[in-house]
Amino acid sequence: MARLGAIEAGGTKVVCLVGSDPDHIVARTRIPTGEPAETLAQVFAFFQQEVRSGGPLAAIGITSFGPLELRRSHPRYGFITTSSKPGWSNVDMVGPVQSGLGVPVAFDTDVNGAALGSLAGPAGALVLADRANQLEEANHAR
Repeated sequence: MARLGAIEAGGTKVVCLVGSDPDHIVARTRIPTGEPAETLAQVFAFFQQEVRSGGPLAAIGITSFGPLELRRSHPRYGFITTSSKPGWSNVDMVGPVQSGLGVPVAFDTDVNGAALGSLAGPAGALVLADRANQLEEANHAR
């Protein structure tokens, strides 16, 4: 089974997971949502440590508070747009994760992530990561 990452960015905390599916989570951390640069640095540190200790990730799913730019064709795809959370307007969530960790990234709202996973919380982002991994594998098979 593929090792997947999940990031659930909320207004007060960011939960990061590594697992193969919502029932098989092998690592978890909870980071207070502070300033974007500091918070995202802690997110990267968690995943970098997990890659060193457990091997590469196949994909990452990100669910986040918004509003978000979800149109893949838009130049600001992957951004939190005009957030009421101080400091979080115009923050690129997808670009740094994709380039920093070198894996496919799926991105959606926290509400859609929970619905997609049919459960509340960050495990919905693992379902998104699995979808991103499946799409990447299908593209390589062509």
